[in-house]
Amino acid sequence: MSLETELVSLFFVIFVAALVPLIVSASSGVRIPQVALLLVGGVIIGPEALNLADPDSISLISELGLGILFLLAGYEIDPVLIRDPATRRASWSWLSATAVAVPTVLLLHAFGLVSAEVTIALALTTTAFGTILPIAAEAGLLGGSLRSAILANGAVGEVAPIIAMALLLGGSGKLLSLATLVVFFAAAYLVSLLPRRAAPARLIGVVHRLSGETSQALLRWVFTLLIGLLAFATLLGLDAVLGAFAAGFVLRIARPKNYRPLELKLETIGYGFFIPVFFVSSGLTLDIDTIVDRPVVVVLLFVLILVVRGGTVWLWHGNLDPVGRRRVALLSSTTLPMLIALTEVSVRTDLMSRSSAAIVIGAGVISVLVLPALAVRSLPRQQPADA
Repeated sequence: MSLETELVSLFFVIFVAALVPLIVSASSGVRIPQVALLLVGGVIIGPEALNLADPDSISLISELGLGILFLLAGYEIDPVLIRDPATRRASWSWLSATAVAVPTVLLLHAFGLVSAEVTIALALTTTAFGTILPIAAEAGLLGGSLRSAILANGAVGEVAPIIAMALLLGGSGKLLSLATLVVFFAAAYLVSLLPRRAAPARLIGVVHRLSGETSQALLRWVFTLLIGLLAFATLLGLDAVLGAFAAGFVLRIARPKNYRPLELKLETIGYGFFIPVFFVSSGLTLDIDTIVDRPVVVVLLFVLILVVRGGTVWLWHGNLDPVGRRRVALLSSTTLPMLIALTEVSVRTDLMSRSSAAIVIGAGVISVLVLPALAVRSLPRQQPADA
């Protein structure tokens, strides 16, 4: 592939990413999440429409965008939240969703509507934590009483399927997969202790002193951590998104005392470049023909995501007021990055065809287009909350 093709493709992808905030800002009435417009823009400039951009030419940048998206999601997992009652409710709601999803998917398979039962059952229990975070923050939902419920359900709905995916869809046996997961998380935890236990105070001081202007030493070490855990997860046969999520959690534990400037830099780099490229790239690779040929199945899977994932979240969060309960359920049913990760692993291990993956991703696209808009409907416009 020539450099010219890569640069032209990247230009159109970045052009879409730059245009979307202007469209959102100019729109009135119904709010459309930026991620939805980024996906639609990717479809328009992709091989299915104008064919202005080649997805293969930006694959590495797209993967880094997915990695930063999961790193920021993992960073939001506050260890204090693990002991919160909201996390217990979120865990029970995910287990309940799994218990409902398995027989439901087996029934659909018996009627010949779906294949790759394991993947689709997991898909019905996921939450796109990294996707709903900016949406909820922009709507001001992370500054009120819904914060714990949204963060807990987002975290459980992303971490639990990742672990289940590593166990059920990995190429090795279940016992070996479990042992591999234990090794990975143990290594990640040890890495989180290094800055405080093993690194000399003088070295830490030098890193902080060189974190401004042209050096940006601390930010470079963050990306070293991210790419290192991505590579380590891949070497162990785990999905790379698990490494990115773990990198965010490690960074949360080992973050410096004056951490807000680092957060702002990560958000600037992530949401300013890499993450929009990932979402536009997802639109580039979407198999529109398959979705058009089987719209009933796509819509059926979307309804099942809402009923299975959203319904169980709604049932387990009776402590919230009716409006807040509905908003948490709708946001928890919003999914796409996880579906992309699940289907990609399944395709690589020959457990799912590309056409089946497109149907699942199509249902996720509908969830991103519809559910966040319903969740934040009737909310007044306000400044983004500090996530």
